[in-house]
Amino acid sequence: MRFDSRLTVSGKPGAIQTLAGVNKENALIKQFEKIRKDYQGLAAVVTTTISEPEYATDYALEEAQKITAVLGIFSGATLIPDIKCVSKIKGSEIIAQSTIFIEGDKGSFEQKSSIIDKSSVKYWRLGQRDIIEIQKVGLDTISTLLASDSPTDFEKSTLNAIFLYSKSAFTADPVEKVVYMLSSLESILLKNENESIQQNLAERMAVFIAQELTQRKTIIKTIKTIYSVRSRYLHHGHTSSELKSISDFMMHVWTFYIQLLANVARFRTQEEFVNAIDDHKLS
Repeated sequence: MRFDSRLTVSGKPGAIQTLAGVNKENALIKQFEKIRKDYQGLAAVVTTTISEPEYATDYALEEAQKITAVLGIFSGATLIPDIKCVSKIKGSEIIAQSTIFIEGDKGSFEQKSSIIDKSSVKYWRLGQRDIIEIQKVGLDTISTLLASDSPTDFEKSTLNAIFLYSKSAFTADPVEKVVYMLSSLESILLKNENESIQQNLAERMAVFIAQELTQRKTIIKTIKTIYSVRSRYLHHGHTSSELKSISDFMMHVWTFYIQLLANVARFRTQEEFVNAIDDHKLS
């Protein structure tokens, strides 16, 4: 509804209030139209809490951060070395861009702006079939763990490892992914800091995700290679020739976490979990 700017109101009680009410309604409609334009088609995190407004805001933000972190695991960015997931809270996405100013020899001037990391910028569209699939492979289990009022020690350890793992989805640097993934594995597969890290982690992971001896040997070799990649990166950077090893490693890590989530209810503590793997290794 629009009003002529020359309209005058007089005589009838309540007419001014009615006009003010209509203007307020129109402003509200315009506000929601803008919101719809900016946000329609995006996923929303909906939370309910009875609290002070400031706490409610902090609580909603924290929940949204957890959920986007977990979803990142299933985005494909945990399986491909050089892409990242940009499905984060709107406004917090980091997409590499560049602006170049070109001055020609005849006085011409040009400005070019472009996205550098083009492989990571596509929106992640989740259809019903996609949602059902990721629910089956682990999302439902993670949701249950997050909603638990009294998680076991092992469930807490699993969630901690999951959130460390999720960080790898939000970087496009292959070795940064490796650093996050190794940190997450070390947090769940080692008994204490005094253990031999590479050997114990490699053997336990191989025993947990593979049945055949040849498969286990391949996994152990890959993990030791990845530790070397990380070490070289910290001192000299990395090369594209290492992407194949990193890609293989990422697939092993993905398999590990899918199986971990499928077995999380079997153990009460992290020590019990690690001991079970060691016992199986010696059986």
